[in-house]
Amino acid sequence: MAEDKKDISGVVENIAFATDKLQNAYPKGKIAIIVELDNKSYIENQFNFDMFNQNVDQFKIDISDVEVIFIRENTIQKQPEEVVEKPKEKNLLKKLSEIIFSKKSS
Repeated sequence: MAEDKKDISGVVENIAFATDKLQNAYPKGKIAIIVELDNKSYIENQFNFDMFNQNVDQFKIDISDVEVIFIRENTIQKQPEEVVEKPKEKNLLKKLSEIIFSKKSS
């Protein structure tokens, strides 16, 4: 049992280190970390964090105002990536000028 606590304290220490680095990199941002685990690892982590519930596919812990979300493998189905194109400058300028001039004439 003591060995299990040592293992979980090492995990928490590593997560805390990662959250600290992210907070230093993005001090004004809201940070959340998502960890996708295979079923066995997910259940082990639920027990380690005293969050065991067979009916849920995710749980979260908060470390230093950072949400660390653990999800069961394949909880998030991959979606095809959308292609986002940069708007052409002329069209963007045209739309902006239309907005500006339509407000002036109102």
